[in-house]
Amino acid sequence: MKNMRRLVVLRFLIFLGVLSLLLGCNETTSNFANTIDVAQLEVQNLFSFKRPIDNCRFVVLETTNECLIGEIDKVCIENNLIFIKDANENLFVFTMSGKFLNRIGSIGQGGEELLSFVDFYINKSKKYVGIYDVLRSKILRFTFDGKFISSHSCTKKMRESYNIIGQLGRNLLIGMRNNKESKYAYIAVNEKDYSFEKEYLPFSIIGNISCTPMRSIATYSKNGFYTTTYFSDSIFEFAQQNIPRPILLVKSEQKIADAKTLSSLNDMELETASDARSSLRKKGFSEGISNIYATDDFLNINYPMPNYQACNIFYCVESKKSYKSITSVGDFFGQSWGPALTTTNQEIVYALQPERILEIRKNPNLFADRKVLEPVENVQEEDNPVLAFFSSGYVADK
Repeated sequence: MKNMRRLVVLRFLIFLGVLSLLLGCNETTSNFANTIDVAQLEVQNLFSFKRPIDNCRFVVLETTNECLIGEIDKVCIENNLIFIKDANENLFVFTMSGKFLNRIGSIGQGGEELLSFVDFYINKSKKYVGIYDVLRSKILRFTFDGKFISSHSCTKKMRESYNIIGQLGRNLLIGMRNNKESKYAYIAVNEKDYSFEKEYLPFSIIGNISCTPMRSIATYSKNGFYTTTYFSDSIFEFAQQNIPRPILLVKSEQKIADAKTLSSLNDMELETASDARSSLRKKGFSEGISNIYATDDFLNINYPMPNYQACNIFYCVESKKSYKSITSVGDFFGQSWGPALTTTNQEIVYALQPERILEIRKNPNLFADRKVLEPVENVQEEDNPVLAFFSSGYVADK
């Protein structure tokens, strides 16, 4: 009994510590291994007309009646295969050259079918795909070639989830919607039976209506998991015993909202947490980090700037050096490129609609080497989206 009480107290103290870091880290940089000052970073414009593009390759996805893709929701790349979920609740599998292989799962009433398709993940070691059906509160497992394996009930807490980020040891890390019923940014569920395990990182601002964060506020590579949360200028890494520890603080000329400022926004009883964004911007505060992505060498940090500029920060995990790429809404890439979809070991992956490809082909000086455009020379307006793979183009020891 004493050991149990000690464990409860220990967990409570850990919770308080993480909460104080999340809400109070903006008042000091002493808790962080490194601080990135955006104003001091060298500019390397990767996504602009300011220099020829020399770090991109395209993969054209085959277009047939069997694999017509709507808007792409999610991409995972594993075992030299590309898994694509679209807005029409389809899951397609392509080769790395873009050849269509098969579909996984289907909507229907049968025991091996889905009533709904919210998200999916890939078990890399056992080579199966898990698809989350929120209406049945189940995860259905399939082989990579689409054969049904098994069906598993899930914890009810997953009803408030918005995406499955990936495996965290023996668990799955789940991103959560922001609302009164879901006060934490992440939960972990046991990957064996999908039972609830832990909650991580309380939201600093909570709305009354369910709100989904940006596409990716958590990411992983061979180096581990990295996370942030709404209105936070901090990046956390899951360290030993899967406890998130602060490793990076991003600062700029914008003010960083401290715990008192965020608390005052909560007192306003906002309809959604995202309503706080305009309030913070008007008062000169940072909106926090919008997205993060990890390759084996870099963290790519999307940090909104004033005047609606997008700042992409590339942070080298090994050397701890950083540089930035600034894109305004007036740039071609500022108009054409949404959030990244996924990463490989060395690249960040985006999707472009065919009409954008047609525009790119009209600009012969956009790329340093015209051979980059050879794969997209025959893309037509009615074809599937095209995947663009960008390396950072940055030498780590520069």
